[in-house]
Amino acid sequence: MKVEEIMKKEVISVEVPNSRANLMELFEKHNLKSLPVLKKGTNNLVGVVTQADLIKNPSEDQLALLMTRNPITVSAKDDIKNAVKLIINNNLRRLPVTDNDKSLKGMLSITDIISKGISKLGIQKTIKDYILRTFTSIWEGTPLPIVPHIMRLAKKQALLVLNDKGNLSGIISQEDLIKASEIVSENTKSNISAESEGDFSWDASSTLLITQHKLKLPNDKLIKDVMEKKLITAIESTSIKECADKMRKYNISQLPVLDARGELIGLITDNSLLKALYE
Repeated sequence: MKVEEIMKKEVISVEVPNSRANLMELFEKHNLKSLPVLKKGTNNLVGVVTQADLIKNPSEDQLALLMTRNPITVSAKDDIKNAVKLIINNNLRRLPVTDNDKSLKGMLSITDIISKGISKLGIQKTIKDYILRTFTSIWEGTPLPIVPHIMRLAKKQALLVLNDKGNLSGIISQEDLIKASEIVSENTKSNISAESEGDFSWDASSTLLITQHKLKLPNDKLIKDVMEKKLITAIESTSIKECADKMRKYNISQLPVLDARGELIGLITDNSLLKALYE
């Protein structure tokens, strides 16, 4: 199977320069988690920006400083297993598809591979050997502004949420944080003075007012106020294909795994399912 068989050919992109506000609008309007970045007036790829970049850099407004430059790419004619290898080895969720001159031809994501690749191949092995038995969880009463810090330290894009009794009550993802946040503007003053007589000079008392846009999470909300409470789950004997079908149907990237008593024993992610295709 080739990359071109399952990649998205119609791709929404952004050009540099651009702003955080416009990125957030595009993410929300088109239900996206990443955008390829093109050189202005061309189809040449210069970077990729994700929702995670907005979370990691809440004070940065300019796309050029938010995006990942010169991202890893794949060719449309590459075998899908080579693309999976790149994704797994580089801990990626998506790959821009380009030709030899870096012209953007499409995007290949884990979601595309799961929904079109694994389901199409009909892999019937169970998820037992691919379940993540060690995972990060968080209490549902945790204030929302703390969550991005825990995600960053744990290097996770989603956390399982537990209630007061230690039972699974939901999942919170970076997407939930984006939806719950707002852009605020803060003004800071910078003194301007000349370095030498030849420089353009200002009066010593003059200041430059700088407006900085920040992503802000509400202090009065807890995880349980914004988390996803309707959980789609799996058990150890669930087949890889069935998991892939669930992820495609509900547009999710992870499923809590429960035992026969309904207790949480692990997590299966779309990334871990890729290993079944890679083997």
